[in-house]
Amino acid sequence: MQRQTLDLNSAYRLALQRSETLQMTEQEIKAAEARYWQAVSAVLPQAGVYAQEGFMNRSQSANGKRNDSFQAGLQGSWLVFDGFRQYNLAGAEQAQKRGLTADLTRARQLLFLDVGDVYFQITGLEKDLDVLRDLVAALNQRKGELVDRISIGRSRQSELLSTETDIADTESEMATVKGLLGASRELLAFLIGMPSEHFVLSSPPGEFPKANDLFSYLWKAGARPDLQAAAEYETAATRVVSADKGSFWPTVSVGAGWAAVESPSSNQDWNVTISAELPIFDGGYRVSRLAESKANLRITQLNLTRARRLADYEVRLAYNNFISSADRYLKLNLAETTASRNYESQKRDYELGRSSNLDVLLALTNWQQLRRRLLSTEIQARSNLIALEVAAGSTLADGKAAE
Repeated sequence: MQRQTLDLNSAYRLALQRSETLQMTEQEIKAAEARYWQAVSAVLPQAGVYAQEGFMNRSQSANGKRNDSFQAGLQGSWLVFDGFRQYNLAGAEQAQKRGLTADLTRARQLLFLDVGDVYFQITGLEKDLDVLRDLVAALNQRKGELVDRISIGRSRQSELLSTETDIADTESEMATVKGLLGASRELLAFLIGMPSEHFVLSSPPGEFPKANDLFSYLWKAGARPDLQAAAEYETAATRVVSADKGSFWPTVSVGAGWAAVESPSSNQDWNVTISAELPIFDGGYRVSRLAESKANLRITQLNLTRARRLADYEVRLAYNNFISSADRYLKLNLAETTASRNYESQKRDYELGRSSNLDVLLALTNWQQLRRRLLSTEIQARSNLIALEVAAGSTLADGKAAE
């Protein structure tokens, strides 16, 4: 079966379609929309058709006949004033919906961070395996040369044994990396909903990633979706407090009815009723409910303050991590180049008899270890850049920040 090649963006799109968490949040948004219209409907006029028939006992009739009745018509009611309670509740539900929508956007960004971490982990482990394979190949080449040199008495048996030990140790490390690679592929398979044997990952871009200045990320973080959501939840809590305050005001409503059919007929064909109600004592229910809503408002205010501080901290931490990894990458790149040249120099000196096999093996091992560290640092820098973009409230796609 031909396996599908995925880059970071295509893997992310599959994860968006697969995520049950995002789908649940979408349903919560729909539920908030329904609650909003429920609150709106409470302040709109209500109308309906009615029909009723009454049956009376024969003994209650003066002429001994049943005095049944039937009536059908239209009736309606309208809540004229309730201290703007329903109006504020509708506003609270609308703010709640906006907050959930912002939370959904943030959840998508965090999912991109999760997918990006696993994606770069897999590509890094695959490249790490390539480095280890190169090391095993170089060691086997050394082993073959030593066998020839031992046969003519120019090398010792201990040098061959030392090389074989390094080969076995490297192959053991390869087995460890393969295990980590398999686990990482299964994690990505879980996120994207595709079996691990059905996909391969394309290599990330060759150029080393770059970041903007810290201030630009801090400025963008001010509009992060989770901050918008926290502000909307504070707005919703404020509207609930206003609604609970409105419960102390009187409630005024208008009712009307029109009897289209009556039997026995009467002279009253329609009626209009205006009613007002002001609760005087309810055992402290409204007072305690208002106290609860004020406490919830304070909680949302504290959550907003904490979210702002956390966003600033996350941006600064992610920026520091990226700069640190980028600085390590530059220094390791220089060290790896020098180690490569040292290995080639040690091989030439060994052929001329000016260095030992141990010197060559140490130079080879040092070079390959630096290659692995350089690769690990590059992968870490790419992951750190994604973390920085997400901390600022965006995602990184094709090397550019995109909402």
